[in-house]
Amino acid sequence: MVTYPEKLTSGYYRVRKAWKDSKSQVGAYRVLANAKAAADKNPGTHVFTNDGVAIYPVDDATDSGTADYRIHTVVKGDTLWDIAALYLGKGSRYPEIKTLNGLKSNVIYSGWKLKIPN
Repeated sequence: MVTYPEKLTSGYYRVRKAWKDSKSQVGAYRVLANAKAAADKNPGTHVFTNDGVAIYPVDDATDSGTADYRIHTVVKGDTLWDIAALYLGKGSRYPEIKTLNGLKSNVIYSGWKLKIPN
């Protein structure tokens, strides 16, 4: 695992192929526009927030506003409650995520791509 100096660990948008693949990182940017530009110049990369949420590029369906959901890639430590709180405003709305994804239990695993209701 790559460790960064304290001053480089928060407040950055990271551009890499996958959140878990820190060696694929092409840069860390404080300005989102700069991170998006770097992702555009490096096909196959995405912009991630500090907590590992991919925010750019978005799916074509999401761009057009026709999607009924967005995608969240599960990272270590995620819970359905936390994901619901982040995207839906209340953790107690996690059953909506379970229903949309056809989940029978509350167990989720890193790497899963969950549909999140809009």
